[in-house]
Amino acid sequence: MPLREDERPARRDARIGQRDPGRHVAPGPGIRGGGYVKHLFRPARNRRRLLSLLVTLAMLGGLVFLSPGAAQAAPAQFFQGRAKEIRTGTTNALAFNSANTAGNLIVVYVVWGNTNSVSISDSRGNTYASALARTTWGSGWSGQVFYARNVAGGTNTVTATFATAINSFGIIYLHEYSNVDKVNPLDTARSAIGTGSAMSSGAVTTTSANDLLFGAGASAGAVTQTGPNYTTRATDFDNRTMDRTAATPGSYDATATQSGSGWIMQVVAFRTDQGGDGTAPTVSITSRTRTLVTIG
Repeated sequence: MPLREDERPARRDARIGQRDPGRHVAPGPGIRGGGYVKHLFRPARNRRRLLSLLVTLAMLGGLVFLSPGAAQAAPAQFFQGRAKEIRTGTTNALAFNSANTAGNLIVVYVVWGNTNSVSISDSRGNTYASALARTTWGSGWSGQVFYARNVAGGTNTVTATFATAINSFGIIYLHEYSNVDKVNPLDTARSAIGTGSAMSSGAVTTTSANDLLFGAGASAGAVTQTGPNYTTRATDFDNRTMDRTAATPGSYDATATQSGSGWIMQVVAFRTDQGGDGTAPTVSITSRTRTLVTIG
C-alpha cells in the first residue's frame, strides 16, 4: 500500500554543506547572522523531536546572547629610523629614507653637549611635544625624547634646533611607528642617570594593554648591550635606541650596559591604537521565567 506523505522518511541530502533555500533562518535576537537548520519538523516523524526541544527550552528557562568582545589594541609596529650627528652649529637636519605614512607616530631622541634647550620641527608641519623634561647627565650634557602624533604623510626632513651652538656633539635619532594612538599617545615616561656599567631608566607603570615602550640610552663611553625583551633600533655613535611591547598594564623599565664614566637612560610608554578588536565574543545567559508547554 502506498505511504501517505506524512509517513515517508525524510530525504537525506548526500551533498555535505549544500544549502536548501527553503531552510534559511532569518537572524533573531541574540543570534549573529542567519543560519541553516539540518532537519525540518514534519507532522508525523518529528512530533516527538519538537516536543523534546520545547520542553528542553522551557526547562532551561534562559536565552543565550553573543556580545562583541571589548576592543583590544594591536601592538605598534616599527617602520623606519635614521641617525645623524653634528659637531658644530645650531641645527641638525635629517630626512627619513622613505615617506612617512599619514597617521603614524614619529619619535625623536636627542643627545647634545650642553645644558640649554632644543626644539624639534619638520618639513611636513607636524607638531612635536616633549615626552619628558630635558635631563642633564655626564659632563654637562643633555638628553630628551620628543614625539609627533598622527603625522602628515609624505617625504619629511626633521630638524633639531639648539638654543646654544654645538661645539662637541648634537645627535638626533629618528623613528617612525604605526598603530599608535592618534589623539593621546603618551602614557608615561621616566629618565635616570648614573655612572656604573648597568643602565636603568627606573620603572614606569603603564595603564593600557600593548603599550609601545621606547627606550633610549647614551654613554660617555659606549652603550654595549641592550637589555632583555627589547629590540635594538639604533647603535649609531655608540648610543642605543630600542623598543618593545608591554602586553599588559604594569611596571616596566628600559635597561642596557655601558663602558663609560656616565650614562643617561630614558623610557617612554606610548598607547597603541584602541580601534582594533582582538578578543573573542562574550557569551551571557539571561534568565527567564519557566514556561509550561502543552502540545495538543
